[in-house]
Amino acid sequence: MATHPVNNYKRVYMRESLDLYFGELAEALRKADPTMAPEEIILVGGAAVIAEYRFRGTADGMSVIIQMTPVMEQAIGQVERKFNLPPGWLENDFIYSDGYSERIREVAVPYKTFGDVLHVRAVTGAYLIAVKLRSGRKSRRDLSDVVGILGEHEKRGESISIEDVRNAAAELYGDWESIGAPFRAFVEDVIRAGDYEDRYVTLSVEEQQTGDVLRKFHGTSGVTASKPNRISTLPDHQKTPSIQARFQRRQAQRDIAQELEQEKE
Repeated sequence: MATHPVNNYKRVYMRESLDLYFGELAEALRKADPTMAPEEIILVGGAAVIAEYRFRGTADGMSVIIQMTPVMEQAIGQVERKFNLPPGWLENDFIYSDGYSERIREVAVPYKTFGDVLHVRAVTGAYLIAVKLRSGRKSRRDLSDVVGILGEHEKRGESISIEDVRNAAAELYGDWESIGAPFRAFVEDVIRAGDYEDRYVTLSVEEQQTGDVLRKFHGTSGVTASKPNRISTLPDHQKTPSIQARFQRRQAQRDIAQELEQEKE
C-alpha cells in the first residue's frame, strides 16, 4: 500500500474539514462499538472560531476538550490514517493551558451531532473572548479573533458589551482581574472604539509578521516546533508528565515569539 508523507508540525484546517473529519470519526466510533453511549468533543480556540464564525475560514490546529477512551483513541487513529493527518490532530493539551477552566464544559453550546454517537459543542461569544484574552498570545490569532468575534456579533445584532466579557471571565476564571492587565485594556479599548473591521485587518497583519519572525527564528537557531501531542490511554501517572512537557515546550516557543515582537516594538 502506498504511503504519503505526513506534516507533523502544522496542518491548516478549513471549516468544511470539521464536518468531514467528525463525520468519519462518528462512523468509526459506531463500527467499533454499536452499543456505546454518545461521546462528546468541545471545540476551543481556532476550531471553535471556524465552526461558529465566518470572519476567517481556517485554523492552524484542532484544540479540543475530549474524554479519551480506548474506543475514541482507536477511532481517532483511523481518521488520522484515512486522511493522512498529523499524529495528535485532535489536540487535547488545552486542558494544561492558562485558558482552561472546568466551567468551559458548562458554557459550551451545541455545534452539531454526528451519527447520533458524537456530540460536538463549541465555546462562543463572550466566553470565547475571555478564553482568548486569558491565553493572550501575540504570536497567534488570539487578539484578532477577539476583534473578529466582536465584529461578527455586532453584524448579527447581538453586540457583546465589556460587561458581558467581564462577566464571562469572572464565571470562567473567578474574576475580571484573572485576565492580564494589558489584555483587559485591549478589549476595553476595542469595544469602546468599535472599529472592528479596521482593527481586525491591522492585528491580522501584525500577527502574521510575528509568526514570520518565529518561523525565521526556528530556521536559524535550530529550534524546532514540537509535534502535536497524541493523548494515549496510559494511566494518568504515566501520561501526564509527557503531555505537560510537550505543552511547556510549546509555551516556551510562544514566549520567544512575544519577546521578539517586543524587541521589534
